[in-house]
Amino acid sequence: QTTRKSNPGCNTARIYRFLQKQVEETSGERDKLKQRIGEMVKHKEQLLQEIDKLSRQSGEVEGLSINQSDYAVMKERYESKILRLKQAMLDYKTRGDRKISGVVQDLNMVSRRCDQLELCVAEVLILISSICNYVIVNP
Repeated sequence: QTTRKSNPGCNTARIYRFLQKQVEETSGERDKLKQRIGEMVKHKEQLLQEIDKLSRQSGEVEGLSINQSDYAVMKERYESKILRLKQAMLDYKTRGDRKISGVVQDLNMVSRRCDQLELCVAEVLILISSICNYVIVNP
């Protein structure tokens, strides 16, 4: 009865493929998080532009010679709208900053995981080559 020597390369190749897949998945997560941060920043900029536009419009209204009571009503309406927008902007900023910092934390965690996995892959490769060398030297 002969015992077959198992091929050490088979299992390590499977481990390597698994780790490689993990690295790719965490890289994808990292890209998604970066995209989310980009979207949040864009949204914040849109709100700032809206506030700026309304401020300019209320300035233009002040420059027009119109009925004093109409002007007062319009000015009040614009000012309250600007105040509401500014408040919304503040709320959004604090919420957004919290969200962004959360996303950044996630991103850092994913990056760390990615780095750890890449290290792991490197270690597995070293292990594979040392096993191969051992098998070659000691058939």
